[in-house]
Amino acid sequence: MFQRFQALSHVPLPYGTKLNDVMADSISRRPEVQRANQKPYLRDFVRSRVANGMVLGVTTNVGFRSPEFFQGVDVRLNVGLLRSAYQFNSAGTKRGALDSWHGFTASYTSGDIVSRRDTTRGWIVKAGLRSSFDYWVSDERFAGLFTYTELGIDRRDNRSAFVFTPQAGAQLGSLLKINYYRMPAWARIPAQLLLPLKFKGGTVIAAGRRPAPFTGVEIDLLF
Repeated sequence: MFQRFQALSHVPLPYGTKLNDVMADSISRRPEVQRANQKPYLRDFVRSRVANGMVLGVTTNVGFRSPEFFQGVDVRLNVGLLRSAYQFNSAGTKRGALDSWHGFTASYTSGDIVSRRDTTRGWIVKAGLRSSFDYWVSDERFAGLFTYTELGIDRRDNRSAFVFTPQAGAQLGSLLKINYYRMPAWARIPAQLLLPLKFKGGTVIAAGRRPAPFTGVEIDLLF
């Protein structure tokens, strides 16, 4: 039928359509039709960049040799979408394309500034901008990079200080074609704990204090 009526090959159908309801069984059973009806495997990664979400972060000093470092746990809310760009190459496919997504973020962090002399416990409240950059190494895989640029208040030793916390990270699931986002939340969270694929590093820069770098992992709780 597709050979006789070529226009049918260009009629869009929503992903997950019950094909038997809209076309004959002889057509709906064809492998190319079944593949076209399947949701793209990495589509949920894009949804996590667009939708509002909550993220859990755990940070420590792995990889740094600094007189002081930061370690703690943060809970982050990603909300809103300021701008996005979804690109294609000259052939109309994704290889070599760079997609970008920009929105707002806010977080609460509880943790310690650790030095050779002592450990100072405190908390940080901050807000700012988040960005994701997805570079497609092939038509089916991309490397995900993300940044947080936040300002806020660092409270410790009964003293508050203005704080700047730039962070950058990488998300490797889309590069390795491991899609946690297809799992229900009760399975996705332990899977990310057992095989963490979202890493980040940054620095706590508080007024009047020595910069305290950190590295860590992130777990997407919901979106």
